[in-house]
Amino acid sequence: MMMKTERNRAIEPSGSKGISAAIAKLIRRRRVIDIVKRFQTKQALQENRETKNLHASTNRAVATGIIR
Repeated sequence: MMMKTERNRAIEPSGSKGISAAIAKLIRRRRVIDIVKRFQTKQALQENRETKNLHASTNRAVATGIIR
């Protein structure tokens, strides 16, 4: 028995789905992991930049708006 999702893709009920379905599931899982890793890296880099800016402003006087 086939069921339809809201995107009109046919899906099979749980059970034996075959090797291609297993591979597709692993690929989707890997994509999600990659997206999460990219987000975490982006957040860590942003925090690192903010920390460096904070240290620079507390260690010495920095005049904003002056171009060297």
